[in-house]
Amino acid sequence: MEKIIWNEESWSVGHSLMDDQHQQILALINKMIEIRQGKRPKSDLLTALSLLSQQITHHFGAEGVVLLSVKMPNLEEHIKSHEQFSSKLREFLLDCNGLSSEQTIDFLVSWWTDHILHEDTKYKHLFIDP
Repeated sequence: MEKIIWNEESWSVGHSLMDDQHQQILALINKMIEIRQGKRPKSDLLTALSLLSQQITHHFGAEGVVLLSVKMPNLEEHIKSHEQFSSKLREFLLDCNGLSSEQTIDFLVSWWTDHILHEDTKYKHLFIDP
């Protein structure tokens, strides 16, 4: 699996804090990819996943406040997708057997790339000056 490369044009949501946080999350996922590739010890996986969980919790809270302030349409639906993701992430944290599988990393890569590129970019227009 290839590491995720940030592309400002494709990935930016038009808000510097959200973009910075997305990049931090993707960097942690890339560390997990390196663990999967054998470039880092497998024992680092639980630490990386725990740090990722903390970063994501912080990000979802910050994003919710930002999107509420710009009156994002369908905000409840967006927050619900965050809650569903967080629930799945908690499952991975509680399931030590799942941590050694590729399933965890595959899920993280798939969900985050899809979420940023297809969901979060929907609110980009809210931050662009007319």
